[in-house]
Amino acid sequence: IWYPSKENNKGWKNEREDHDDTIIEYHEDEDKRTKHVAAVIKDNHQRITFFRSEDALGIVLYRFLGVYQLDISKSEELGKCVWRRINKEYILKKERRPKRYKGSR
Repeated sequence: IWYPSKENNKGWKNEREDHDDTIIEYHEDEDKRTKHVAAVIKDNHQRITFFRSEDALGIVLYRFLGVYQLDISKSEELGKCVWRRINKEYILKKERRPKRYKGSR
């Protein structure tokens, strides 16, 4: 689960583009950015994403944006993590409970 913010968070920045279909994630420090991009490309997982913001009263809000997948070629080209939305829905899988059997007593 990922909750990017429009605010600069300890050097991390997230830019939303294309009506939230693309998020570009990067660090201002080039060394940290390079290491992060390499690690994320190696891991290559999807992110269930909620956008974090604060209202005028300082209440933190989270809005579901969708499921994002790393665009590896664009990330390598830009030197930043480029995330593309692959789905606007995420369906939680129901946890299967083990069947309970009544044993003989």
